Amino acid sequence: MARETIAGILAVDLVDISLHERVYGDADPPRRAMIGGIAPSHEAISQCFRQPFPPSYARIPSLLTVEAYTVHITLRRTLLPTSCYPEGFTGLQQLLLLHILTHEPFDIVDFLLAEIKDVITDGMGVVRQFLMPTGLATSAL
Repeated sequence: MARETIAGILAVDLVDISLHERVYGDADPPRRAMIGGIAPSHEAISQCFRQPFPPSYARIPSLLTVEAYTVHITLRRTLLPTSCYPEGFTGLQQLLLLHILTHEPFDIVDFLLAEIKDVITDGMGVVRQFLMPTGLATSAL
């Protein structure tokens, strides 16, 4: 399905701003497995945190303003996939939150497709164990 078709179904405009590209550059999926990336500057993101918020403070969700925390939790339960690092506040999450709170446009279709690619690629190397009826375990991809 083409990006234009997805944008039409979702009734959103295609914007030439990729949050994944801004945070991770041209890294291959799974990007979200990379700790780090380029987070928004302190000056830009500090408006999302309770003041005073000096640069030495950790960027953790518990220090967000009530509005920013509410949006962050909503994003974690809807747009962002479930993570094994729920207390974290990644550069991508910070940039997404900042764009939403400042009403700065970004390409939501690109965001969704990049997250889907990351989840699929991240899950490709997972080995799962299944129990056979006799109680013996076998490995499968």
